[in-house]
Amino acid sequence: MPAGAIANDPNDVGGKLDLRSVKAVQDGSLLRLTVSTYGPWASRLLRSGNGPSGPRVGLNALVVYYDVNGDGKTDYTGRIVYRGGLFVRITGKGKPFESVPVSRPTPSSASFTHPVDVLFPEGTPSPRKLRLAVVSLYRKRDRAPNKGWLTVTFGPR
Repeated sequence: MPAGAIANDPNDVGGKLDLRSVKAVQDGSLLRLTVSTYGPWASRLLRSGNGPSGPRVGLNALVVYYDVNGDGKTDYTGRIVYRGGLFVRITGKGKPFESVPVSRPTPSSASFTHPVDVLFPEGTPSPRKLRLAVVSLYRKRDRAPNKGWLTVTFGPR
């Protein structure tokens, strides 16, 4: 049975990207992440453009922060962007990863799945703890969980 964690967030900032919950589920070596908001929003709200150094993020944002070594600092950043469809682009530690498609299970949620082994240095012993936080920006900033990290354990416990 897949293990996971949920961070519920209060209806506190208003706007289209006011976070309701973040659900992270471990499924083998994959992470399934679903971000839910209090209201519906159009995918194009997360539109990005082209800048001189590649894609740039627009004014609105849904960002996943990953802490892989437990030091409380972001090691990787996943930005959900719209470019004809929703994708998450994960970058960090000097390397970008292939974009991952994002689905919309409901008008107020976004979901994606990606492998986690690429986030951990080779030889990292099991169990591996992946800590996550999601930040939205739509006129105001919201974070789930409000403090700390949502933790999902991969491998034998």
